[in-house]
Amino acid sequence: MAGLDVIRQPEEPRTQDEAMERQSRVHTVAMPEGAPFGAAEAAPFGFTRMISVDDMLTWLATASKVTTANPAERAAGLARSRTALEARAVRAAGALVVKMPMRSWCWRADRLPR
Repeated sequence: MAGLDVIRQPEEPRTQDEAMERQSRVHTVAMPEGAPFGAAEAAPFGFTRMISVDDMLTWLATASKVTTANPAERAAGLARSRTALEARAVRAAGALVVKMPMRSWCWRADRLPR
């Protein structure tokens, strides 16, 4: 959920497209010149997970920019995130839950003969 950048100020929106572009850039694998690997492949795999709003906030609170923020900034960011999550949540088994899109970024390469 691109809108859950906890410490980012609300007037600095970040779209899903911008978030995906950043993730693609961050997860790009570039082998150094002369590396003994060939036939490199990369692929993202998407899936969803149902997670309670409270568990999602606990998860968000573990991000380094959240844990290192000053207490007021952390509280404000988590409050904005709670509001955004609750707006998307449904009640299931007595808890507010959201469908959390997840993505695993995977890569593999063949080791070249020595």
